[in-house]
Amino acid sequence: KFAKANGMNYTIVMADDKTATAYGADEGVPFTFVIGKKGNIIARHIGYTDKSVFEDDIKKALAE
Repeated sequence: KFAKANGMNYTIVMADDKTATAYGADEGVPFTFVIGKKGNIIARHIGYTDKSVFEDDIKKALAE
């Protein structure tokens, strides 16, 4: 509901504890991965991350 209400047009994944641990995301909440078109992890962020950082990450992902 949150993603739709905020116009998010990209995939949002909610992980359980096992999945979070497997990807090293058990260090903080929220933990964000930016994944490129080829499935590579472009960036990882723990906790609050400024919008400008995500914009840069998305540019890298699109250039992949």
